Amino acid sequence: VETLNRGDAVGYTLYLYHEGFRFTRDPAEVGDYLDRMVALAGDTPVAVVETGWNTAPELESSEDKQAEYVRQVLAALAERGDRIRFLTWFMLHDSTRDACHEQGRSFFPPGAEPEADEMETFTIFLCDLGLRRSDGTPKAGWQVWVEGAEAWLKSNEQDSQD
Repeated sequence: VETLNRGDAVGYTLYLYHEGFRFTRDPAEVGDYLDRMVALAGDTPVAVVETGWNTAPELESSEDKQAEYVRQVLAALAERGDRIRFLTWFMLHDSTRDACHEQGRSFFPPGAEPEADEMETFTIFLCDLGLRRSDGTPKAGWQVWVEGAEAWLKSNEQDSQD
């Protein structure tokens, strides 16, 4: 991070999962990770260019766990907002299994054949990160995101008026 600290912000990607993309971590850990990112960045603001939480039961997760991660992310962001330039959620919508499989293959060198079990797990990881399902219906985390974003906007509007 110190070597690449050359721009307007230091960008990070943040996912809290265990080996095999298992979402069994505590969403409340996000605050500690953000603190470490800020410390590593020094005087440069931080940008979380990608974060998310999977909802697939196959990865030991659920919509409720994703919603709790959204709550924790938004609370941690509010506490550190002066040091974090922006945070981007990856992805708004889930995708189809076929599209996720193709997207997953793009992470491997041309001609590489990942093991079938690993590829299936990675496909599930990529497919179920959205705050909305592939048909557009909202998951539990969507409403938490919307309410948190509205509260953040109101708070910033109030701060700019003061």
